[in-house]
Amino acid sequence: MRPNLQNLRLKEYKLIWFQGVLAIFTWVSFYYALSKGNPGITITLANTTPMFTILLGALLLREKITKKNNFSNFDSLVFGVNDFFLGRQTLK
Repeated sequence: MRPNLQNLRLKEYKLIWFQGVLAIFTWVSFYYALSKGNPGITITLANTTPMFTILLGALLLREKITKKNNFSNFDSLVFGVNDFFLGRQTLK
């Protein structure tokens, strides 16, 4: 199913472009952090993004925290800590 792009308003196009630029900035910053810092710590911090997204969504947008969100948090934390310890072992 293709999205109907003909019905988008100028405001929505601007929002889509802004989100694209923000995503590019995020990835460039991530690669810069990987090149300058400890990869284990960098990947651990990058994997905490879902936790901050859920927390800020609850605080700023008054979204409800559900079990599905909590599973995403737990999953992110486990893989982040795992990457941190594996990254430290492989860099020694």
